[in-house]
Amino acid sequence: MYNTNQHKEETERKPVYEIVLNTNTDEKRGAVLQNGRVTEWLLEPRSQGARVGDIYSGKVTKVLPGMEAAFIHLGTGKDGYLHTKEVRATEGGKRPLTSCLKEGQTVLVQIVKEEMSTKGPRLTEFIQLPGQTIVYLPYSDYVAVSKRLGDDTLRSEWREFARETVRGLEGLIIRTAAKELEKSQIVRELNVLRGLFDDCLTEAAEQKAPSLVFAGGSLVLQAARDYAHNPGTEIVCDNQKDAAFLKRWLGMNPSVQAAVRHHTGREGLFTAYDLEKKLERVLEKRAWLKSGGFLVIEETEAMTVIDVNSGKFTGKKDLADTAVKVNLEAAAAVAEELRLRDLGGIVMIDFIDMEDDAGRAAVLRALNDALKKDRTKTSVAGFTSLGLVEMTRKKARSSVADRMLESCAVCSGTGQVRSRESLAAALERELLALPSDTEAVCISANASLASYLESGSNQGDLEKRTGKLVFFFRGEEGEGYSLRLTGDRAEVEGFWRRSTGR
Repeated sequence: MYNTNQHKEETERKPVYEIVLNTNTDEKRGAVLQNGRVTEWLLEPRSQGARVGDIYSGKVTKVLPGMEAAFIHLGTGKDGYLHTKEVRATEGGKRPLTSCLKEGQTVLVQIVKEEMSTKGPRLTEFIQLPGQTIVYLPYSDYVAVSKRLGDDTLRSEWREFARETVRGLEGLIIRTAAKELEKSQIVRELNVLRGLFDDCLTEAAEQKAPSLVFAGGSLVLQAARDYAHNPGTEIVCDNQKDAAFLKRWLGMNPSVQAAVRHHTGREGLFTAYDLEKKLERVLEKRAWLKSGGFLVIEETEAMTVIDVNSGKFTGKKDLADTAVKVNLEAAAAVAEELRLRDLGGIVMIDFIDMEDDAGRAAVLRALNDALKKDRTKTSVAGFTSLGLVEMTRKKARSSVADRMLESCAVCSGTGQVRSRESLAAALERELLALPSDTEAVCISANASLASYLESGSNQGDLEKRTGKLVFFFRGEEGEGYSLRLTGDRAEVEGFWRRSTGR
């Protein structure tokens, strides 16, 4: 059994990769460590809906020929979007969608892009079940071999083997990881994946739609697919059931595999690996550089904007040299933060202004080199006419912040609240609009406005300008202020005293 002391004492024998899975609670968390440094966070919130890889038995709610799409009810939130080319019966969009799908029809679909903001998840009927070394395509009739698996002759052999192995409409993608395996091992893995898909079909037949029939996007399965086949990996999990599943998954190809350990220590797994504070830092807008500079990272609905600042770093030569040095460090940090925060879509980077083309070229090289470590597809377009670097990172799921945070009830997600002076001015306008025979008002004020009214002569000045006595008490922090009672002085003052206990 694994314990915390063992982890602390055996640092010299640490594996290259450590996958730490904290799945004992409803919010499941994981971290990918490379040589002790976090390179990726795995998060599965309790409230998370449909995830990339999940397979659902869904109900068609709308068929819209004008949009060449149908909407599918999954029972998780917003209806999913199914484009006509992702419908098997349309044969790639050749047949009319209305002749292939009808409202109320049950369909088996897989999530290819998660729900984000106002948009529902994107779906496909072309199911994919990734294993360790292959991807099983039960409905795609497509065979492919990784370009990195070997030379053309070797790849042709693998392609021919795949064609002979699949049945009927099945397809198969053979990954680079299959290179060192016997073909009999590939067949064994394919049969395991076939069995999983058969279970999906059985589940879909037995359950009433909409329903989840295969949790292909689960955090544990993601870790198993992406890392378990690496012999330089150790997976540590604090959930006994999940640890047992991982060991069964490794039996798919009993060659050299990752080691799986079950954490049983009293100390929380993330605490044992000192990960709690590191995860909190990913939620901050500012990311510090070793030189003293920093990045300001702003995630919007349309894009992510990253601003590079020199901060405390002044350099040893001149301004131009300082800018290039900070930008080179920032380029590597940007690539790291994109992966840690799982940011996707359009990314605009505002590096510190550089005078010559050589400096800009060096920064682009550094950025591209750092992005090669990212398993998610990225593309750097270069500097725009405004001097910003434009790039993209494939966005299939919501970011770490989106999965862990919700909009502030006070600022509605803007990160800013109305100033106390502005609140006081708004209150004054509202009091002036009251009937002239109103003698007094009682308001509930947040702490900021209450402090403002209490300071100096602010309350007295407000009463003079409006001609009304103002009684107030401290209310909820997020509400700004609200009028609780208006009328004659005796009535309002009595209400105020009862509310405050004075």
